[in-house]
Amino acid sequence: MNDTRVNHFAMIGACITVAEIAEHRAVWENQPPLDFGNGIAALKLAYVGATSVASQAELTGGGAADAKDAAETQLEDKAFEVARALAVHFKKENDLVSRAKVDVTISSLRKLRDEALVSKSTEIRDLCNVAVASPSAAGRGITAAKITELTTAIAAFAALRNAPRGQTVTRSSMLRELETRIADLLDAVRDLDDLIVQYEGTFPGRVFSNAWKQARQIVDSGHRFEPEVPLPTPAPVAPPVAPVAG
Repeated sequence: MNDTRVNHFAMIGACITVAEIAEHRAVWENQPPLDFGNGIAALKLAYVGATSVASQAELTGGGAADAKDAAETQLEDKAFEVARALAVHFKKENDLVSRAKVDVTISSLRKLRDEALVSKSTEIRDLCNVAVASPSAAGRGITAAKITELTTAIAAFAALRNAPRGQTVTRSSMLRELETRIADLLDAVRDLDDLIVQYEGTFPGRVFSNAWKQARQIVDSGHRFEPEVPLPTPAPVAPPVAPVAG
């Protein structure tokens, strides 16, 4: 993310952290105005969603091609991990026919492209589905969780491989979505700025409000909570000197 996005995320995260401090929660939780508590809950949920989009945008790099490459590498790695566990398992079980089907190297998997990679990975997954019923399978790393991981990797790569170009999520489109989400988050924080003033009638409320304002000063300098810059103190003017009588 660029510096502006990073700073906005830092500010919003700092506000959430301040609000969640125990003594600060006591000020607003189930206390009027109740919209403040509802707003904090919504802000936290939206913040998590925006963070997820930001992470995905960074991972996709240059867009569709990079996303496909990442999914392909993930599938190759998962298929290899499961295949080697199966190779040990079938060797111990003296099932040499099945072992031959999974006795692959990472380099041989990386040479496969598109349909061939999906086909081989699916074959490995299907053999894993059979082997997992064995009492000794779990001890060899063959578990339902591994099957799920491999199945997910197959589906992710297949979706990117088959999706029409216009339907492929690119980094640029994700960044546009992120900009929209950040704008919504900032708007939500500004609404909370207006509500928090109502807590300033008590000492704990003033402490909370001041801490919130400090968190808000990280960025968003044009907002109402930007600290005022004191005017310079004018230099004292020397009194006029009375003329000396001649």
